[in-house]
Amino acid sequence: ATPYLFIMPWIIGFVVFTVGPLILSLIMSFFDWPLTATPEFRGLGNYMEMFTSDKQFWKSLTISLKYAAIFVPLNMGIALFLAMLITQPVKGVKIYRTIFYIPAVISGVATSIIWGWILNGNYLLSLLGIKGPKWLVDPAWALFAVILASAFGVGTMMLIFYTDIKNIPIDVYEAASIDGASPARQFFSIT
Repeated sequence: ATPYLFIMPWIIGFVVFTVGPLILSLIMSFFDWPLTATPEFRGLGNYMEMFTSDKQFWKSLTISLKYAAIFVPLNMGIALFLAMLITQPVKGVKIYRTIFYIPAVISGVATSIIWGWILNGNYLLSLLGIKGPKWLVDPAWALFAVILASAFGVGTMMLIFYTDIKNIPIDVYEAASIDGASPARQFFSIT
């Protein structure tokens, strides 16, 4: 019972702030639930309407799939690249680890405000004398702006890759070097 007492605060938080809202959202999806009126049960009516006559649903689904198809490989690639960088025996590598991880612990609100300033004002481009696009207003650029801002917090994934890379025994790399494996072959075959 003692271990469960120690994790009880997390379990309570998980039930109250994750499971509870998920269940309530599922229940609400079967109702027509205006803010000021009494909820009216619709059964599967909301789902039928969403799949048959709501054009925004399919557009939103397409955008979500594009976001995932671009963001997931980009996020993992950047995180793996940074993890490989911080495993190198370089002077001051601990500072780089901290710098790369800090964006992962910054509040989502703060990150949104920072990226809003950067993208709305095109601050970085204006330093170069370039008039940039309306990143957050133009539908052609908005998805890429969100992906760029999301990729800013790769620190957690980088940390996971870093710990996994550090757990690979050095003997494996030494054996591969003796066998004549190039650094690229070692990366793809071992790392």
